[in-house]
Amino acid sequence: MKVAVLGIGFGIVHIQTFLKNPDIDDIFVFSRSEEKLKALKEQYPIQITTNLLSIMENEEIKLVSIALPHLLHKEMAIMAMQHQKDVICEIPVGIDMNEIREIEEVEKLTGRQVMTNLFMRYRPCYQTLLQYVNEQKLGKLLELRLKNNSGPVWGHHPLGIHQLIVEAGLSDFDALSWIVSDLSIENININDVSADISSIHVTFHSAETAIYYSCCSMMPANYGVQEEYEAIFENGILHYQETAWTDNRNKIELIEYRNDCIKSIDLRKDNHYEECLNDCIQQIKFRNTEGLTNLKEAKKSLYLVEEILYRIQKEKAK
Repeated sequence: MKVAVLGIGFGIVHIQTFLKNPDIDDIFVFSRSEEKLKALKEQYPIQITTNLLSIMENEEIKLVSIALPHLLHKEMAIMAMQHQKDVICEIPVGIDMNEIREIEEVEKLTGRQVMTNLFMRYRPCYQTLLQYVNEQKLGKLLELRLKNNSGPVWGHHPLGIHQLIVEAGLSDFDALSWIVSDLSIENININDVSADISSIHVTFHSAETAIYYSCCSMMPANYGVQEEYEAIFENGILHYQETAWTDNRNKIELIEYRNDCIKSIDLRKDNHYEECLNDCIQQIKFRNTEGLTNLKEAKKSLYLVEEILYRIQKEKAK
């Protein structure tokens, strides 16, 4: 199968993944920067172009993988499907539910499929948590606390409140809505310090579980990224902690606490981005409509994002 990758920022991860996939025999890469494309071609065996229409009109290309700025996702997905190509898209697929509905309509009309990079579902720490919840290994899940804090590890990339929710929070909300299916928003608190830094705290509830989420971009550069969840069950606690993007303090640990023991849980080494992208290809190859990464699944977290942004706007307007 011949595929096209649109974008060479995070698109490089798509290229690296597809080069190792036995179902893919040729990769075309689009960017507006000819200079960057030429440099990329020196590193990888790819075809390059600055002509988007040449990709869309190439009937041999069956799959388009979109890794462009998210404001372009809907337009590119619809254009690809109208040219009879299946789609893999980074999140968010659209900026709101209206855009998702437009994409869904074209998906139905063309018979093509859109898959999304819901990579959090392929991380061992969240797969383990879901297993504990489904199998009730420590009884029912009573409370879940998730924290995601970061310094400016991506250079000068502003993470004011809107960007923090859409770019950082969306994947966290996907993990939460995957593990606890009946989430409702109870309370939202924000600290919108500037266009560059902010924080948000959201309380969710479900029939049996209280959920507390916080995300903050106010940390200094040496802080890196620190992610943590604490899942409190009837008969114990599952505690995950990860520190990344630091010089020598990176660590990952998952610990189970019971009344009579403490147990460290080994997490398999993984590249969850690769796993998710490869699964997207398999779902498209076999026309699977019930997998982990289709539009129906992507809508769950985007709905939460849209509702959070609406409530924040409503509160500011008072």
